[in-house]
Amino acid sequence: MKYNNIIFLGLCLGLTTYSALSADSVIKISGRVLDYGCTVSSDSLNFTVDLQKNSARQFPTTGSTSPAVPFQITLRKVRTSP
Repeated sequence: MKYNNIIFLGLCLGLTTYSALSADSVIKISGRVLDYGCTVSSDSLNFTVDLQKNSARQFPTTGSTSPAVPFQITLRKVRTSP
């Protein structure tokens, strides 16, 4: 029983020290969301993505996915600054 009390006391002191050390830190996060326009290339305006045939059994739960089907959309006049 005495051994358990010593372990419990050590854990409590360890947690107290941890919270005291973290109280001195400051984390600042900053950023900007920019709304710069772009255009979709004419060769990417109209196309079909064939997702193949998939059995309903491939989707047993919410969040199930089909095999990946690669496709590409080309953007033009992409601005990265005002």
